[in-house]
Amino acid sequence: MRFSSLERQGKLTVLMAQDGDTARHRRVMEEFARRGCISAKDMTRESADCVAMFSDATEAYRYVLHLNAQRCRAGMPPYSSMARDLIKMGKAAEIDPADVCKDVLESIEGTRGMRTAPLGFYQGMAKHLSEESLKRLFATCPSSVSGDEWAGAADKAGLFKLLTEAEMLEWLCDAIRSSNRYSAENLVRVVEKYKEILHGHVLRVACSNLHLSLLISLEKAGVIWEFTDPCRYGKSSVFELSSWNV
Repeated sequence: MRFSSLERQGKLTVLMAQDGDTARHRRVMEEFARRGCISAKDMTRESADCVAMFSDATEAYRYVLHLNAQRCRAGMPPYSSMARDLIKMGKAAEIDPADVCKDVLESIEGTRGMRTAPLGFYQGMAKHLSEESLKRLFATCPSSVSGDEWAGAADKAGLFKLLTEAEMLEWLCDAIRSSNRYSAENLVRVVEKYKEILHGHVLRVACSNLHLSLLISLEKAGVIWEFTDPCRYGKSSVFELSSWNV
């Protein structure tokens, strides 16, 4: 069951006005979180309001962390400022930002909401995570982020320095398969930097999804192509280069 933004806001306002204690407030918010009906704006407001609502800062932090996890399990993506909101709460509870972001990752990793997480969420988390947690954060590119954006964020976060050659090859191939033909600046830079590990590797990818500059860089790197596009002209694999952006 889902509600429109206005209907959700109205229901929350009415229910919150009826609250006589913290326990009731928590029950109401947890129910809406389970239903995937709490917006990012609502969560930021709740993070600020519950500081006064709870006498124990650690309990308040755990409560908001739980709400966010419930939202993500319901299919709502984590919002861009989630890490910032929880780090602020963690500070009041004397919890280190690295531990806060580790808690966030462990509570929502693998949930439906992570499939469409915004790039800002990863950028807000990355600078506080340990090396192993950073690798877990950038393990799978969400459908809401292009492979090129993904590569740029991972490079800036220092991910590639942590990966073995085999891990780097697997990660880069996944990013290439998640790319599109509209932008490839970051991917081209990464491909040119790590072209040695790509040389001779069989790359199974849809040719029509690749930006022409990326296609050229991969060709120079010496990949072995295995295009998944359906053949357009009988048995030959002919692709219209005019459909790409240079």
